[in-house]
Amino acid sequence: MAGKTSQIANLEAKAGNAQRACRRRGRFASAVHSLEAPPIELSDAQIGDLVRIKNLAEVRLVKARAAHRRANML
Repeated sequence: MAGKTSQIANLEAKAGNAQRACRRRGRFASAVHSLEAPPIELSDAQIGDLVRIKNLAEVRLVKARAAHRRANML
């Protein structure tokens, strides 16, 4: 049984190493992308529009969640 336990531990360690490597590759790719495509410049009016759209989307989400809860209670 000890052999199987150590094999499982080895496999879990390998899986953990693979996950960490994948996360590192993802962070690296994200960093490279941000260097290649710098953030766009937005005017104050455009930022205001985006904030209003975000707020409207949040209100819609809250209303949809409330409607979903009410439907599940019935």
